[in-house]
Amino acid sequence: MLDGRLRRFSAIKNKWGLSQMLSLSIFNNASNGYLIGDSCVFGVEVFVIKNEGKGEHFSMIKDPSDGAFTWEVQKFSELTAEFYYSPVYLAGRHQWKLKLFPNGNTQPRGKHLSLFLELRDCTKFHAGWKLFVEFTLRIRDQVWSHHHEKTLRKWFDASENDWGLPSFISLTEIKNQSNIFIVNDTLIVEGVLNCLSVLKDFDGASLIRKD
Repeated sequence: MLDGRLRRFSAIKNKWGLSQMLSLSIFNNASNGYLIGDSCVFGVEVFVIKNEGKGEHFSMIKDPSDGAFTWEVQKFSELTAEFYYSPVYLAGRHQWKLKLFPNGNTQPRGKHLSLFLELRDCTKFHAGWKLFVEFTLRIRDQVWSHHHEKTLRKWFDASENDWGLPSFISLTEIKNQSNIFIVNDTLIVEGVLNCLSVLKDFDGASLIRKD
């Protein structure tokens, strides 16, 4: 029985076949020549065609061991610039920064604190590269551990390398002494990478014709 179609084999898809190649009634009928003397012969003829095209490989890392980073924002009451960057953190084999807008990045200003996660090294990868990240942004309650946090999911790439919340937390809530987000004029901000997955192009998948 001839199929004659092309099949693409790769590291992700390494086998092909037919779930209904031949009905048992036809196969068992000796007059058709498939089953003779309770014996049959199976075979395949393969023609390999070199492929110069591209495929994609998807991998995932859950709870990377270096995926949590902490930033102590000191003299919080004296911050006057529109935004501030944390130091660069190396996590999940990538470089990250937290970006803080102490008075928000939307109008009206002075109502909320805005917080974002930024991927710093995305420009070194090729155009087809992207990275899915599930991450948590957190403001720590420094006494009772009643932290304020949000978990977000985002595809990062060279054209869109940061993500967060313009209204992450109200400044009224931050300054509420019962929450104890600020101690000695220091605010503690955390970023946690819960999981990240890389989608990368690769070359050299084979096209195989099966007859």
